Amino acid sequence: PLVDGSASGQDIRFEAPELGTRIRKGRFTTTFQNDRLSVTDLYFQDSRQGTLTGKGEFTLGELGRPLGSLEINAKKFQALDRRDLESVVSGKLRYQSRQEEAELIGEIKLNEAEVKEFITGEQSVIEIEVDEINRPDTVQAVKFKDNPLPVNLNVKVKAPREIYVRSRGLDVELSVDMDITGAIDAPLFNGKAEVVRGGYKLAGKTLQFTDGEIKFDGALPDAKLSLLAETQTTDITAKVEISGTVEKPSIELTSTPERPQDEILSVLLFGRSATELSSIEAAQLAGALAQFSGSGIGFDLFGGLRDAFGIGQLSIGFAEDGTAQISGGRYLARNVYLQVFSGAGQDQTGAIIEWEIRKNLSLRSRLQADNDQTFSLKYKKDF
Repeated sequence: PLVDGSASGQDIRFEAPELGTRIRKGRFTTTFQNDRLSVTDLYFQDSRQGTLTGKGEFTLGELGRPLGSLEINAKKFQALDRRDLESVVSGKLRYQSRQEEAELIGEIKLNEAEVKEFITGEQSVIEIEVDEINRPDTVQAVKFKDNPLPVNLNVKVKAPREIYVRSRGLDVELSVDMDITGAIDAPLFNGKAEVVRGGYKLAGKTLQFTDGEIKFDGALPDAKLSLLAETQTTDITAKVEISGTVEKPSIELTSTPERPQDEILSVLLFGRSATELSSIEAAQLAGALAQFSGSGIGFDLFGGLRDAFGIGQLSIGFAEDGTAQISGGRYLARNVYLQVFSGAGQDQTGAIIEWEIRKNLSLRSRLQADNDQTFSLKYKKDF
């Protein structure tokens, strides 16, 4: 077809059920000249003021299929907004349309993301089979056509912080560096995510990870876990190790020298033997054993409080004397993190500010209510 003219749209609203993406205040302007199509203005706004803008040039190919490219610029756009997964992205992408296939290319930054449940399978709209009855012979049956143009991915994703995973006891913040390839309906992931802070929750207490990463080499559910939380006392070294895959994680308690699981958990949670616990601590230990065995149930109270206060992390634990201690934190700036903690004593109340000067260099300042102050400089390097 040869077309001369223009087409435009205003106040476009759109929702993608599989992604949870909600578009508001969308608009576009296109012009046609013979077999060429120019997109001069493309704008979409999500439900949180994030934006997608773009422009491009296409040639109308066989059967009117547009062949060409569209440059896309995302600015804190909420690409995923589901109950199990949320993400906000920024960066530049290019949609390239060819005769046999299309490709999405570019580099994006995850401004923030939260995984609330591990992915256990494909997310899709359920197709309902329909049997037509009493259909006249002159009326043809409705046929659904498959997507005629496969879309491949070649996208690099980076996030130095603020990628939260809160699922099955995990409560961690990650940094991510990965490549996404494959088809858009079956993406493949390659790269890794490293633990910035956080740990594994048992009986309301978070066991801080001393080491941890997630390696991606294929489908997302097949990503391999390698997370370790460790506590040492004068008599025992206790560890909780999370391995396996994202879809089927494996949690194992070990100790040196070898001890029963209730003893290992007691050391991990309270730093001493189960025979030395108070009645409150013993109840906490029983809850931890129930959670670890899979029989523990409950609701995410801290998740609701965390969202209500607008903070990144919130947890409650117990000090060495058995008293409760609550802590919470959030980012004050892109690379400045504030954590506030409060307990019964002045030495259990205070604040920590961590400033990431460079990717592998950070400065940490700790101030307690009893005026005890410490400064530390942390440097890390991968070998």
